[in-house]
Amino acid sequence: MKIYLTSLLLLLFAGSSFAQLQVLPHPTASGGTVKVKLPKNGALKSGTGPVHGLALPGDSLSLPFWDDFSYAGQRPDSVLWPFNTTSTISYGQAINPPSWGVATFDGIDANGTPYATTNSVGRTDSLQSAPIRLDMLAEPEKASVYLSFYWQLQGLGERPDQLDSLRLYFLDSDTIWHQVWSQGGNPDTDPAVFQQELISLQNSGNQRGVNFFHPGFRFKFQSFSRQNGQFDEWHLDWVYLNSGRNSEDRYYEDRAISSAFTSLFSPYTAIPKEQLFANPATYLKAENLFVVHSLWRPGIDEVLTYDLSVHTENDEAVRVLESDRLLISNQGALLRGQSYFTEDASGLTAADLAPLAERDSFTLVTRLLLRSEEPQEFFHRNDYLEIRNPVHDYFAYDDGTAEISVSLNGRGQRLAYGFTLEVADTLTGISFYAPSFNTSARGSNLDLKIWSNLAGVNGEEDVLRYTQNVNVQRQGVNGFVTYELNNPQVLQAGQFYIGLEQVTTDPVALGFDLNTDGNATLYQSTDGIEWSGTSSLEGSLMMRPHFKKGVDPLTLGVKNIIFPPLSIYPNPTRDRLWIESEARHLRLYDTQGRLMLAQPATARTELQLGHLQPGLYLLQLEYKQGVQSKRVLVVK
Repeated sequence: MKIYLTSLLLLLFAGSSFAQLQVLPHPTASGGTVKVKLPKNGALKSGTGPVHGLALPGDSLSLPFWDDFSYAGQRPDSVLWPFNTTSTISYGQAINPPSWGVATFDGIDANGTPYATTNSVGRTDSLQSAPIRLDMLAEPEKASVYLSFYWQLQGLGERPDQLDSLRLYFLDSDTIWHQVWSQGGNPDTDPAVFQQELISLQNSGNQRGVNFFHPGFRFKFQSFSRQNGQFDEWHLDWVYLNSGRNSEDRYYEDRAISSAFTSLFSPYTAIPKEQLFANPATYLKAENLFVVHSLWRPGIDEVLTYDLSVHTENDEAVRVLESDRLLISNQGALLRGQSYFTEDASGLTAADLAPLAERDSFTLVTRLLLRSEEPQEFFHRNDYLEIRNPVHDYFAYDDGTAEISVSLNGRGQRLAYGFTLEVADTLTGISFYAPSFNTSARGSNLDLKIWSNLAGVNGEEDVLRYTQNVNVQRQGVNGFVTYELNNPQVLQAGQFYIGLEQVTTDPVALGFDLNTDGNATLYQSTDGIEWSGTSSLEGSLMMRPHFKKGVDPLTLGVKNIIFPPLSIYPNPTRDRLWIESEARHLRLYDTQGRLMLAQPATARTELQLGHLQPGLYLLQLEYKQGVQSKRVLVVK
């Protein structure tokens, strides 16, 4: 999935406006990394390698030439596409593709760098084939050589403008490129449908008076669009060049997985092990949907079966969910009226997971395999994929890849993301994916926050437990960075919220996944008082809470931080408490995590505590270098 709300927030998505969170074009790479990375969970992995596995990059190939991009990796196969390829493979960026991987074209190269820093229009991504020997074909056979492919504009990305285009070129025997096909950003084109093109090499050559049947024939796809970001997206799939074809040869005996569920759990794609086993029935899904396309002729009743099994990352069998189960076809118009199959496969039960209960962590690997009879062996490549769901130490709603980016739009605005604990646990860190975007550069900072309650959501007022300022770090495409809490928080069972507050005028972009739906517990506040949902934007914010058992919240995470001298007296106290420190801010919590007091700190701060009930309280002192916690005892 490639790996991609005004003041009230102004929603900007390549010029479109809605409401709520500010949406940014997602720059899917930075710092020399490639655009798309397989998800850390929800990962799609091919079971067989690319076609022409015995050839090497730079070799001349023979017919047939075929690629559907349904294999693990970030870039197209270098044997098939060795020349200056700047497009990348994406998983989940297209809608209902013929097969589960596609090549995506936009305004950022394969290293994540925009082609220009200004809003100019010009040459952007390209995909160029290896040399293909066509000189050995007999004259009668040349008339039967056709190139076909499926294309889609926009998908889940940003729609090409009317003057943008995706073009196809052929290289003649004099090494001159000729444009043989072009598609513009027609506003009437359905962005959810793949369309197929079929082009005769002989007719294309005859119309131009050139020869395409030579030892070094090549073809290339080239996009022309805005050059300063991930705008104007095109998706390419199922590229096929062969002889023995004709102008009606638009159907293929290939059945391919098009899309599949991202998780065995609901609503999460990853879940801490202790939380899952505290109430597994709450999270295990009874059914898991996937879609299979047939590229064969319409109106034909097809018989297709599949296997579905779950294993650990060490290949230990957890359960065979389905074995040689029959798929029932439907006639539809997903492609050209061919059959397609939708299946709600069965899921795991609590009993299936019981043998894993004593492990610290594990990853569930779901393997989906189609059992189809196909004339070409390489067509089987799109019959297999894997879905990975970690059961480790963190929650995740997202599948690990971002289709777009979002940000707040002003200093003091806040985001909060809700999660639920089945049993008490210690929150030790928060991770999120922050892509580079315009002013969202290294050195930006924000306040991480943790709440027990949000006003108007699950309580009458906010209960803010913790704040920590962090400098935003970046780890390339879809790269999560974990920020350890200087003072870990012991949270009781029930709802809690992690989030952030924008503390500068420059927005910090966060990755947003459009292939999952975790927005039901995502809230924003533009005035620091009222909270509202973000229902206008369906998907999941790429932010995750991390937990750890058996830690001391007063010591974990602060052992490497040296704080200035501190004096707190009298302690225990009946009324007044004096604090001599260099702290910037003070917060006092009770043992239930409720905020009792918060105020700026001075060199000598007086706190009035006489109104509090006797008992133990937690005093947090916020410094530039972190947060220090001390116990305060109130007596009567």
